[in-house]
Amino acid sequence: MEKDMNASQTLKQLVGEVVNYYKNQSAAYVKLTDSGLSIGDTILIEGENTHLEQHVSSMQVAGNNIKLAEKGMDVGLAVFHPCALLPVCRCCGAVWY
Repeated sequence: MEKDMNASQTLKQLVGEVVNYYKNQSAAYVKLTDSGLSIGDTILIEGENTHLEQHVSSMQVAGNNIKLAEKGMDVGLAVFHPCALLPVCRCCGAVWY
């Protein structure tokens, strides 16, 4: 019998993609292509060599803090583990929740 490889009970929903990463600010520039985001959401940033899960604690648009971002917006997200994100930015990783 073949084992189901997707045993997770959580369905991922695509939110957008990481366009750039700013190491000094520990922030990712994300294009929200498929969904919006809110402070408190849990996201998963995945790339070829990256799997980073975290809560959204800070979002900015044009230098202003926001609590809700809608589909189509470009936002800056605080990233808690910047070393883990570097491979994502080189290959435009996906953001899920």
